[in-house]
Amino acid sequence: EDLWAFNEEIVARAVFDCNIPIVSAVGHETDTTISDYVADLRAPTPSAAAELTVFSIEDFDMLLDGFKLRLRRAMRARVENERSRLLSLGLKLKTVSAQSRIREMRLRLDSDRDMLFDHMMRLISDKRHRLDIFRHTLKSLSPLSRLKSGYALVEGSEGIIGEDSVVNEGDRLKLYLINRDIEVTVDRVEESDRENENAG
Repeated sequence: EDLWAFNEEIVARAVFDCNIPIVSAVGHETDTTISDYVADLRAPTPSAAAELTVFSIEDFDMLLDGFKLRLRRAMRARVENERSRLLSLGLKLKTVSAQSRIREMRLRLDSDRDMLFDHMMRLISDKRHRLDIFRHTLKSLSPLSRLKSGYALVEGSEGIIGEDSVVNEGDRLKLYLINRDIEVTVDRVEESDRENENAG
């Protein structure tokens, strides 16, 4: 009954039509609502939702390492192909200024190899820079980052407490900190105008 609001058609349609990806994590693992089926992702609990929406920094490092490995392999393959082509041409040109043509091709191969290496290094540097920016951005937006700064994620009987959530005296709430969870009872609810105070 507490979760019935998430079975309402107006709520389900709002979740389905939302342009922002929505993770449904209402109730507990055994609770299922219509909103679960129209959301972009369903998590069994709010804690699981936080883990699913945070991209691992280790995954970024693995992605970067894999990218560098593929670039090195491509560079080696290109150099080996050019070397094989040069050797093949060298055999064909034995009777037509073979030595001079081979020297020319070697110089061209060295030049192409240097250009390819410089290009690969610039590409790796650019991708690493973009990945660093992406990683720092995700880290700053991560719920875990907020929790590490001393903030807490507050969950009530109907899910995560936000600015529009209704909280009454006597309600049981659960606080998710970075290293522990705390259950509390609301003794008093006071309205505040902190947003306008900060703006002033």
